[in-house]
Amino acid sequence: MSAPIIRLEHIKKYFPVERGIFRRVTGAIRAVDDVGFSVMSGHTLGIVGESGCGKTTLAKIIACLVPPDAGSLFFEENNILKGDAGRLRQFRRRVQIIFQDPFSSLNPKLKIFDSIAEPMHIHALYPKQEIPDRVRELLVSVGLGGVDPYRYPRALSGGQRQRIVIARALAANPSLLLLDEPVASLDVSMQAQILNLFTELQEQFRLSYILISHDLRIIASLSDEIAVMYMGKIIEQGPKENIVHTPLHPYTRGLLDSGIFSLAGTRRITPAIKGDIPSHIRLPEGCRFHTRCPRARFPACRTAPALAEKKQGHYVACHFA
Repeated sequence: MSAPIIRLEHIKKYFPVERGIFRRVTGAIRAVDDVGFSVMSGHTLGIVGESGCGKTTLAKIIACLVPPDAGSLFFEENNILKGDAGRLRQFRRRVQIIFQDPFSSLNPKLKIFDSIAEPMHIHALYPKQEIPDRVRELLVSVGLGGVDPYRYPRALSGGQRQRIVIARALAANPSLLLLDEPVASLDVSMQAQILNLFTELQEQFRLSYILISHDLRIIASLSDEIAVMYMGKIIEQGPKENIVHTPLHPYTRGLLDSGIFSLAGTRRITPAIKGDIPSHIRLPEGCRFHTRCPRARFPACRTAPALAEKKQGHYVACHFA
């Protein structure tokens, strides 16, 4: 088995809640609360959950855009959070992030060529005279070989812009891509094209992915393993087939049952997960899902369940899984 390219241990990120004229701290939002996992080299981990569960904050922590309050982040067995500036710079080159909106991700004043070439200049990856050829190669790799590289982003469609963002990420020669809702702003046909592109690029460049989405269909289309987040915690994790076909946590089952389309593509009408998402400031005591859970039993569910292995490689945090 290949070694983990990245490993997280006990990552926490709390945002203070301030009130009053003197900005007194009255609480905290537990955006990421004791999260840990690993991603094997060449594999894809999908992270799924409702909006506000902490997925994007977690992605920013992994990319070292936001510092965690606690925990360790190992990249190829080196603890990046305790490394020197040189190691951190190398890490940021090898771990690139792709956000949801390609238009806001691109500098509107830079031409396509300059956007893709910029990482090569910053990291001094190639001699200056080789950069134009490398830019053209990347454009071909993302399916834009016929596009004029001296156009501006405003002249491109949404799908083309996202391909430019992908090419720019690849320009840094990364090993791991963080994909934060990478197709959410595109129509369904374009989503399929971009997802197929990610599959091709993973094989071509031997990439590892962490894919983040609220849409379990998108997660299932690319992932080898899936982690389900709820209110800052991972509550279920395991191989894709287990999560999709035999989910153990009632929240995961709710995500599967509340979609407009099933994973097989057939239309169905099923009820959404009942109840409202709890306040991030006043979290429920014990299991954070018990206020919406059809299986909840008391007093057991007022004790927080640990993420435990129920069958080989399949972990769940539920007293009655």
